[in-house]
Amino acid sequence: MKKILIMAAAVLMTLSAAGCENKIEKSSGAPASSSKAAAGASSAASAQTTETVDEPIEHTTDGKLSDSVYDCSLYSFTIDKDKWLQQTGDDTIDCMFLYQKDNSHGSFNVISVTDDELTDASIEEYGQMMLDTYAGQVSDINGEVSELAGEKAYTLTFTQVQDVELKTVQILSIKGSNLYIVTYSAAEDSFDELKADVDKILATFTYK
Repeated sequence: MKKILIMAAAVLMTLSAAGCENKIEKSSGAPASSSKAAAGASSAASAQTTETVDEPIEHTTDGKLSDSVYDCSLYSFTIDKDKWLQQTGDDTIDCMFLYQKDNSHGSFNVISVTDDELTDASIEEYGQMMLDTYAGQVSDINGEVSELAGEKAYTLTFTQVQDVELKTVQILSIKGSNLYIVTYSAAEDSFDELKADVDKILATFTYK
């Protein structure tokens, strides 16, 4: 269970770096290098994870995007390819998309990890552990029981202040022997617009 919490924190920081880099470079007219930023943050997070976790974390990497449908062996969802650009090369997550609508920039990702201890922890307990894990790293954090694709979930909402102020939502859900972590993030002034499009994605999210 500890390895999942470390993994989620690492992915969260990776996305934050990507979001900041993308927002700053887009607004300044410089070419975006969010993938590079994400890779760098991921490497740093992986180094920390390697020291703590004995075994590699299993997650699905078999997903493909075709005709606006992202499909893998565990789940699928529909995403507007005119608004979202898929990122590749980060082996810490299942999939990651960057928001490319107008001047709004943000990210959306999904990771799925197997945990042998899932039968011993409720989604509320996972949520509380996440709250404890992020304590001191983020601000304005709160959590509540929710739903994802018909399954009970726990949603955390918080703000991270780096080069820009990022608002982030992270949804945790258990299905079978997997814990699913859906994360989306955007600069505060772009968040409402991004959330409207993420809600459309989540409405199509289906477990297999």
